[in-house]
Amino acid sequence: MPSVQLRGYRHSVHTVGITASGVLYVDIQKFAEDYSEYATTYYVRVADVARIKRLISRDRTTPISDLELLRLFAASFHTADYVLDWLREADVKVIRRHDEGACLNAEEGVPEAALTHASPPPSLARVAAHASRGQSY
Repeated sequence: MPSVQLRGYRHSVHTVGITASGVLYVDIQKFAEDYSEYATTYYVRVADVARIKRLISRDRTTPISDLELLRLFAASFHTADYVLDWLREADVKVIRRHDEGACLNAEEGVPEAALTHASPPPSLARVAAHASRGQSY
């Protein structure tokens, strides 16, 4: 499924993607000199992804696609940390998975909670304000 790589920082790879089931993920892989140390992946529930897409699409005639959403994240945020900060500011809950040795693919083993339960609605005013600012972090 679609994903984009953010700039990240030295000895790490930051990726934002959407799984086939509609779960948004933010993946941070840390590297030592010659091996992958660990990865931490944060998942956003399907219902929350749909809500974010609706809010961002409110002034459009067609809804924003998964790829457009990912490109918007890549254009707006330099690192996964900034994506996570934005999600927290918008009251969007994330589910964290730590992978020692970075053996798992971010799209494999998506936590069941990311597929089935919606978090409380994010502050619509905050999400809309952040989306409309178009500022880069």
